[in-house]
Amino acid sequence: MLMQAKPQLDDFDWVFAEVIQHAHPIAKHETLDLLCAKGRTLAQEMVSVIDLPRYPLSAMDGFALNIEDENAFLKILTSQFVGQPTVAEITAGQCCKIMTGAVIPKGCNAVLPIEFAKLQTRADGTYLLNPKGEISAGKNIKPIGTDLQCGQRLAAKGARLNAKLMGLLASAGIAQVAVLSQPKVALVTLGDELTDPKQALPENAIYNANWHLLESLLQNQAVDYVGHCCIPDDLVSLEKTLCALSKQADLILTVGGSSQGDKDFMPQVLQNAQYSRRYKLNMQPAKPLLHGKLNQAQILALPGNPIAAFLSYQLFAVPFLHKLCGLQPIPDFSTESGETVHLTQPIKASQKLRWIPVIKNEDYVEPLQVMSSQLALLCQADGFIRVEPGRDYAVGASVRYWMEQ
Repeated sequence: MLMQAKPQLDDFDWVFAEVIQHAHPIAKHETLDLLCAKGRTLAQEMVSVIDLPRYPLSAMDGFALNIEDENAFLKILTSQFVGQPTVAEITAGQCCKIMTGAVIPKGCNAVLPIEFAKLQTRADGTYLLNPKGEISAGKNIKPIGTDLQCGQRLAAKGARLNAKLMGLLASAGIAQVAVLSQPKVALVTLGDELTDPKQALPENAIYNANWHLLESLLQNQAVDYVGHCCIPDDLVSLEKTLCALSKQADLILTVGGSSQGDKDFMPQVLQNAQYSRRYKLNMQPAKPLLHGKLNQAQILALPGNPIAAFLSYQLFAVPFLHKLCGLQPIPDFSTESGETVHLTQPIKASQKLRWIPVIKNEDYVEPLQVMSSQLALLCQADGFIRVEPGRDYAVGASVRYWMEQ
């Protein structure tokens, strides 16, 4: 059977789909107190078991009354405050002073705002001039179930718990939630030249920026961070480290050592893994990518240059992590997704797909010509854009934009 040869360089969208299909949500889940669950993924749909409000409430400070009362003056009874027992039923010739959010007493069907009230003081108390015809039934009353109705869906399975959603669940009296267990993630940086920033810098060495860059980015994700290892360019050390980590982590991110250099040992280490694919993407930066599975861990081997590592992390690791966490939808970097923005500068055509960091101002972006290690320029960026190969872009041209995660 004839097999069609693959192109020398791999298409990004094809590689993205192939890699992401190997990510599956963590099957386990746990129950946590709501305040401990921020950033976690719901393991089940959340439904309200109450109406909110449970009783009709006043939407104004004013006077609760019955608009059908024919009396010219209505005697004002004791005030109705929020959180206090409801006053006795209001009968003909009566009304009740009421505060915003307080329960409407029985016998009342409207609230007159306090600024429109005309009062008369008598020996036996204070009276309200009946505002006949000035307000209608239900005026300034918040009905039962206005905010939430019993049985209403509050959140879908797979939703990420942010502060607003946590407030919504709390408003419905939900104190505990079932969430997916967090994927365990380890980070490995590779290179003889890497030095901890706390140490003096030896000759021909560089500080380990990728460690701090990616570990900080991982803190934005709902993961159980196993930790970081810095490994020299040594095959035995790398094999031993990955073998140990692959028995406890769900995902291992490695940085460096995955290309074609004499000391790029990642492809060799994964030769005998359960699964291993090496990609050369037709894009810039972040051309090399290695994906494999060793024991229980998926491995994504990212390029070693800081800008390439950053963008490879955004394009592959973030969607992979979202899928492991059970989040929907996962980030998608196709030409149909992202935000449409417009260029402030022209971009000349290239034969490769390009990902360019940009400064965003409303719906315009300024491209940054960032070299592979220029973290100082990357710090100015708000996100990045997709620039298609073989196309010139004029000032004002539309491109797709994504915020970094």
